[in-house]
Amino acid sequence: YTMLQKGGKKIAVLGLIGKHTAITCRPANTAHLDFRAESAEAAKWMPEILAQKPDAVLVIAHIGLSQALGGRTVDVSTWTFAQPEADSTLAVARAAKGIDLIMGGHQHTSLTNGYHDPVSGAWLAESGTGLTNVTRASLDFDDNTGKLKGITVKLVPLWTDVYGQDAEVKATIDGFAADVNREMGKPVGTLTADLRFSPDGLDSPIGDWLSDVTMQAVGADIGLQNTSGIRAEISAGTITLREIYQTMPFDNTVATMKLTGAQLKALMTEYLKGGRTEIQIAGFEAAFAKTEGGTDVRLTRNGAEIKPDDVLLAATNNYLAYGGGGPTFAAGTEVKDTLINVRDVMIKAFAAGPVTPPATGRIKRLN
Repeated sequence: YTMLQKGGKKIAVLGLIGKHTAITCRPANTAHLDFRAESAEAAKWMPEILAQKPDAVLVIAHIGLSQALGGRTVDVSTWTFAQPEADSTLAVARAAKGIDLIMGGHQHTSLTNGYHDPVSGAWLAESGTGLTNVTRASLDFDDNTGKLKGITVKLVPLWTDVYGQDAEVKATIDGFAADVNREMGKPVGTLTADLRFSPDGLDSPIGDWLSDVTMQAVGADIGLQNTSGIRAEISAGTITLREIYQTMPFDNTVATMKLTGAQLKALMTEYLKGGRTEIQIAGFEAAFAKTEGGTDVRLTRNGAEIKPDDVLLAATNNYLAYGGGGPTFAAGTEVKDTLINVRDVMIKAFAAGPVTPPATGRIKRLN
């Protein structure tokens, strides 16, 4: 944490990185770091911060209010959250007394008017992703007592025709933008119809296609790609290198492993337990239903049920294969990093001829 002097006020700023970072980054890159529970850590530091008598306490955290709100722009100012999600900004606010404002993130949620928690008294804010918006939080101090008497939170869309552009920053960007645009503007192929996300939280055209080309690139039996790793849709027409990078900004490589039918079922059960799929697939189909005991999953391939002792060669990415996929992926054997960049696989697929999105329906929700 640090103490800032702004407008004659002492503002404490505490930074929190989510413990999810241990697996949302490639685990091998974070193995030397210790990620602790956010709420407990905030609660541990607050007495020391408050002892310095700051006029306000601000927390900047790479966690959000609710996973269910991920990717949405929403007004939750009148909502009631009786029980906070674990590892959320609301959980931090209620565990660490004395916080005035938490600026959260990670889940790409945009809170149009923030959220004032009646339990802790803290305000929560989130600004989405990609600098489309920022959040303006105004702290109002009493002229007589100097005490903080209120906070207003508002999401501000960053329209350049409204707010303009910073001349100094623009000059810096213009200095190298031509070279970047020249490279990123190179066409790689054509797309006959849009590659979109799934509005129903099931397999998507872009997820199916990416899983297909990954599987085909190494001659695997099945393909697996994490849904959240696909960062942008691709619209029909001439496709440029820029769109490839927007969809796959990570330097992931294709990895292979062997999975038994039992291991694949455990993996799919884990990635379907929330009622929406966190994995995109190729080479097989999955049907799932929520039950009192959890999630029931049935897997088929070429019309036949995948048996527990079947052994399949799976193509995925190195993030999932080497720890990011959790224990269900870790159960795989004969893991191999092919060192083939996933973006290169996408580019090669477009170069082979016009791409047509595959039909969806590989993952079916039965109830």
